Order: sequence, then C-alpha cells, then structure tokens
Amino acid sequence: DCFTSPMVELVASTTPCRAVGGDLFDYVEHEDGALAFTVADVAGKGTSAALLTAVVQGLLAGESDGKDTPEQVCSRLNRALCRRAVASRYVTLFYGELGSDRTLTYCNAGHNAPFLVTAGDLVRLETGGTPVGLFDFGQYETGRVEVSAGDLLVIFSDGLTEAVNAAGDEFGDERLADVLTSVRGQSAAGALSAVVKAVTEFAGAEPARDDMTIMVLRFN
Repeated sequence: DCFTSPMVELVASTTPCRAVGGDLFDYVEHEDGALAFTVADVAGKGTSAALLTAVVQGLLAGESDGKDTPEQVCSRLNRALCRRAVASRYVTLFYGELGSDRTLTYCNAGHNAPFLVTAGDLVRLETGGTPVGLFDFGQYETGRVEVSAGDLLVIFSDGLTEAVNAAGDEFGDERLADVLTSVRGQSAAGALSAVVKAVTEFAGAEPARDDMTIMVLRFN
C-alpha cells in the first residue's frame, strides 16, 4: 500500500502468518493536509485476533477526522476496548500525526518503538503508555519531534524483530538498525524493500511465527 503527498511518501505492507492476521495499519489525510497513521498488533493470532483487529480498525476510523491529540485517541480507544472485555485481549499500537508544520506528534501504546532515521542518528519513539485494552485507567502521553526532509520513520510489529532463523536466533533490533543505517536518505519504498529482503534472507526457510507489518514514511 502506498500514499504520496507534497509532505510525505508512505508505504506499508503486512504479511499474516495464518490465513487471517492480527496486525493492522491505516492512514488518513485530513482536510488541512495533516496525516494521521497507525500500526497496531492485536495479542494472539487467528480468527479471534482478526475479529478484534476489525473492531480496532473501526474505532480508529471514527477517530481519524477529529482534532484530538494522539494521547486522547489512545485513551479513548483504551476505554472502548476495556468496556468490551474481549477475552482478555489487548492491543499494542503506534498512532502518529504529521502536521503541516512538520511536527510529528505520536503516542506509543506499548508498541515496538519505531525508528526515526535522521541524517546523523537513529532515534526511538517511545513516549506513550501501556497497551490499549489492558487497564481501565491507563495514562497516555503525546511525544513530539521535528522532522526534516529526507528523514525516514519506520514503524513495525514484533513479527519483524522476532523473526527467527534455523538456529533459533531472532532478527532483533540491532540487525534492523544496521539495515536502516544503510538505507538512510533513500525512498520509503526502497527502505521497505531493503528491510523485507533482509529479514527474508535471515529467516530462510524457517516459517513465520507471527504477523509482520512494516510502515515507512519519508518526509519530503
């Protein structure tokens, strides 16, 4: 899936490890040109996880046109899921908004910390709170970071870093960081292809144990 605007190039892919998956990604452009985007991972696999994924996607769609901060979006989603009490399932998610002023605001609700690949650094985006659906009164924070032209934001589910090879070794954050260092300044599509190629070659014939979702944004 891909989206381009004067402000950003976005590409994303998801690979379920079963016929139906528990990962999701979504994005929507607001009337003022801001872009809201999310990657989420529902605990568990199979049909029950896929059903909750559909619920989460519907709830997020209802938030997409609002003016709330990322922490408010995650708080409301948390309350909605806690009320449903879906078989003790919870969801990790990263919800971000890119404003027309090039400020990236985000809330990381228990998700793998994405990498922001700048001209000279790799920054992890960790501000947020607990996974949604776990605690009725979970507290969330909004993180803020200024992005520059050419920066890459790489958001992923744990199916990427926990992919294993025949020896039982995990792909891990360090291997991912090495790949991202090598694609600094490239297009979003090029970075996504490099990550997928690296993890596929690493895993070899070893079957996937979890869904794998990757979203890459390149700021123009």
